[in-house]
Amino acid sequence: PPRPELPAFELRSTNSGTKEIMRQTRDKDDRAYPCLGFCSSQCDNNRDVSIECERGACENRVLQRRQFPQTTARPTPSTGWGLFALDPIRGGELLEEYVGELIHKSTFWERCEERGHDELDPVYYCHLYGPYVIDATKKGSYARFINHSCRPNAAYSPYSVAGRRRV
Repeated sequence: PPRPELPAFELRSTNSGTKEIMRQTRDKDDRAYPCLGFCSSQCDNNRDVSIECERGACENRVLQRRQFPQTTARPTPSTGWGLFALDPIRGGELLEEYVGELIHKSTFWERCEERGHDELDPVYYCHLYGPYVIDATKKGSYARFINHSCRPNAAYSPYSVAGRRRV
């Protein structure tokens, strides 16, 4: 049988949003240690508190360099589309960045009401922090296909990168 078509969406590698939302989602993380531009104990300290370093040849820049394992989206028997690894993944390794449109939770609830409730219609939202949500319904990354699981083998990990919250 022919393979079903991937649901239509604009593939993005960075979040988008209004200037106001983008300004409000910046954060100064006082826990960051200054990076020396090469890996040192400072980088380990940053990694321990989910902060990426910002310069040089430092290895603690996975999100900035988009150094993710190879994955693919494909249909699943019971949950629509899912994200699957093409290579072995080490414990603690980042799979993909969840990217989409940054919106306020009030906009999120408005969009939910507009959509109505259909259990067969997939939902592509991820809480960022505070009152902010990432909506990957129309534009986003392949992370939108990471499914809920009763036996999860991955976890949601918020990071701070150059003063921006990222997931």
